[in-house]
Amino acid sequence: DVNTANEGIEGTDQDLLLVCRLHAGDQRAAMRLLDRHVRGIRRFFANKVRRAADVDGMVGEVVKSMLGPSGGFRSARRFSAHLFAVQQAVLRRYFGRSESTRGSVAEFGAPAPTWREPGAACHRMLIALRGLPLPHQEVLELLYWEELSLAELAAILEAPIPMVASRVRAAKAMLLVNLGMHAEDAEQEALRIAAMDAWGRGIGERLAGSR
Repeated sequence: DVNTANEGIEGTDQDLLLVCRLHAGDQRAAMRLLDRHVRGIRRFFANKVRRAADVDGMVGEVVKSMLGPSGGFRSARRFSAHLFAVQQAVLRRYFGRSESTRGSVAEFGAPAPTWREPGAACHRMLIALRGLPLPHQEVLELLYWEELSLAELAAILEAPIPMVASRVRAAKAMLLVNLGMHAEDAEQEALRIAAMDAWGRGIGERLAGSR
């Protein structure tokens, strides 16, 4: 059974095993792969779309690509990086933009959060994230929503850790400004970033449990 075989294999190795079985015609592997990732796929799109109803269609596009005969997957690539690239491609098609775009989803016509979460604080954070350049929004939501380390982010983005760390720093600095929390000195900024990180992770925990 695909759910019990090779129980010691975890993370991306488990994904690779399932992809191999899927390509060999095992449809149970397809369902297992979908079960492992569908919540994260929904979270990726939930704070970026113009309408909440659009999420289902975009998830469907990702699943169709992911579970197709090959899905464009290269065996030498981490599955998490492949999945992220598919999600990016679907999102950029949705906005009619190229993969190199630096604008924000707010600039692309999605200014208001569609994720139905109670509380002004959550709403404020979601709006602030949507005002970031899309690559910055993506990296912070991966950091907060999926609780990834810098090394895990680097693997997904297929970029060196120092480059990813620089992007995270720039994204956090911009998010501070969007939240009206910009600091005048380095010590105050560090404290405010720590508070913002805790805020973001807390909202991420709520989002993870709601979908």
